[in-house]
Amino acid sequence: MENPEKGLILENSGTVKLIRILFYLVGAMYVIALIGFYWFKLNNWLIGASVLFALDLLSFAWLNYHYISFSIEKNQFVLRYYSVISLFSRQYHEIEFPLRRLLSYKIRNFLFGIKAELILEIITPKGKAVYPPVNISALTTDQKRILEEEIQNLIIKNHVERN
Repeated sequence: MENPEKGLILENSGTVKLIRILFYLVGAMYVIALIGFYWFKLNNWLIGASVLFALDLLSFAWLNYHYISFSIEKNQFVLRYYSVISLFSRQYHEIEFPLRRLLSYKIRNFLFGIKAELILEIITPKGKAVYPPVNISALTTDQKRILEEEIQNLIIKNHVERN
């Protein structure tokens, strides 16, 4: 394969920092508001703010933003990721395989593209294998485009080499 030593192609640490700041800032504002509502005995406001706070936490949990690092190293496809906001222990994940094994990919969008997942399919000695979906929602539109273009180019090169 030509140009196997590309190195780092993209990562989203800037977006991840903004997501964390937003999460903690909004959380702190809710806590301050809840304390104020409790202090002044505004029970209806306290209940309403509590419900909104719970919905906000659930939405962050559902969106499950990930830090993403995508690179091509020594003819290997390397995708590293972890959840930005984790309530318990953070789990680090890595998908790594030889470039020639990449067969196809799919990007699934949910809720008008607010949540997006990348699914990779590779060829193994025993047949086809599909990796679990990777949440790519925290990538910018340009980063998603770059990721998709790079994967498409790899698939095209693999198809030409197989035929």
